[in-house]
Amino acid sequence: MRSLVQSTALALLVLVPYTANATLMTLSDDGVYTGSVDTDNAWLEENTFSDGVDFWTFEVTSPTTLSIDIASAIDFGISVYAGEMMDEFQAIFFSNSGDFSDGSLTYVDGTPAIPMPGSTLDFMLATSGFFTIAVGGDNGFGMDGPHDYTMTVAGLSSHDVPEPSSVALLLAGGLALVARRRAHRSA
Repeated sequence: MRSLVQSTALALLVLVPYTANATLMTLSDDGVYTGSVDTDNAWLEENTFSDGVDFWTFEVTSPTTLSIDIASAIDFGISVYAGEMMDEFQAIFFSNSGDFSDGSLTYVDGTPAIPMPGSTLDFMLATSGFFTIAVGGDNGFGMDGPHDYTMTVAGLSSHDVPEPSSVALLLAGGLALVARRRAHRSA
């Protein structure tokens, strides 16, 4: 029994440096967000062990066109997933062009999974719910960072437009008040 405990402890000590070290942040609205990654190729290599990929979670309440633009000295890859990343451990299952290997997040859209310039993604989110954006270096040279970036996100703000029936109800209520006031004056 003692050797089993020692073996388990040794295995944990060996594996701890290899657990995901991704940064998990939340987007609250349209705007400009900043971050930093430690290598220029982690998104490309699907390597979340060295803080090379950042994950941003957000919620949309209605279908929207989402626009993501990243400004940095290096090229960035972008992937969007349906589902909310709950902890850094999930980063181990990251795939830059498909579902997470554990099935926790479903791939929605992204930039090509090959090194190429361009750090912009525009697409339609057809459903409401929680989503996660993965961003990381897409240069492929393996240069250590930190590599700072600024991410501009548009499409998260909810600008609810009243339904025609709601407008008609408000108009009818207003007309009823006017009619009642006129009736009261003439009496």
